[in-house]
Amino acid sequence: MENKDQNILDGAIVRTVAYFDIFDYPLTEVEIYRFLFGHTEDGCARKINQSLAKGLPGIEEKKGFYFLPGRAEIVNTREERAGWSERKFALARRVAFLFRLIPWIRFVGVANIMGQKNLREDGDIDFFIITEAKKIWLTRFFANVITQLLGLRPKPQDVRDKICLSFFVSEDALNLEKLMLPGDIYFIYWLVGLEPVYQTGGIYGRLLAANLWIKKYLPNWHPQLLPEDQKKSRLYHGIIDFFLGSSEAFFKKIQLRLMPEEIRREANRSTNVIINDEVLKFHTNDRRQLFKDRWNKKIKDETAQ
Repeated sequence: MENKDQNILDGAIVRTVAYFDIFDYPLTEVEIYRFLFGHTEDGCARKINQSLAKGLPGIEEKKGFYFLPGRAEIVNTREERAGWSERKFALARRVAFLFRLIPWIRFVGVANIMGQKNLREDGDIDFFIITEAKKIWLTRFFANVITQLLGLRPKPQDVRDKICLSFFVSEDALNLEKLMLPGDIYFIYWLVGLEPVYQTGGIYGRLLAANLWIKKYLPNWHPQLLPEDQKKSRLYHGIIDFFLGSSEAFFKKIQLRLMPEEIRREANRSTNVIINDEVLKFHTNDRRQLFKDRWNKKIKDETAQ
């Protein structure tokens, strides 16, 4: 029975390392425990340490990072991206600071990281934004205005360090499980990988509480550090809300009219593109199924050896 349990744990380690290999991200021992997919047991951290110490088939190590065989070069990739990510996060924090001018924003997080500070040097910066209830269209409009004025909107041939505003959720729709595809491993790691750069009203804690289902898949995961709660000016909020707060329907109508035909065509046909008064998600190039297929192939290749 002990050997069977150990084999199950070893398989979970390989599956976890294999998933992050898709994104050229080797894991530390602590990260393997934290992100271990679909498995936990008494003494799990200690047993992971024992497996890695004795040498686990299908896993290699360099500088304290673990990866699939023949992939030692991604250790350097991770170190390089950590430096690039510092620049991107500094920009994200500055933009999030300006977004405080939009009184209905409750949370801004950097998304699509797939690891800690694992952003590509030539890529854009994806924001996930939580808004006050019944203010999602107002928030999106003014967020787009600010990034447009700053010259930070992505363009087909110019995405480096631009701000992608493609995912908004209202605070009364924080349970995101319904947005998953069947076997949607990408969305699971996407959610736990959110890096908060601004929050108010304890909204990040509410987001986590609304998505406790994540523990079914990542039983060892927990946020490393809750972000500081930012105070908002009630006077400023009240003034702006007095003049604009009742115009949600107007700004919704404007944005729907300006929305590209591709997005309107794909809207609400799947969880890739969602348009309603609680969720605005514009992932026309959604690659979740592709990542799932790549993950399954890596697992199959490793277990076949």
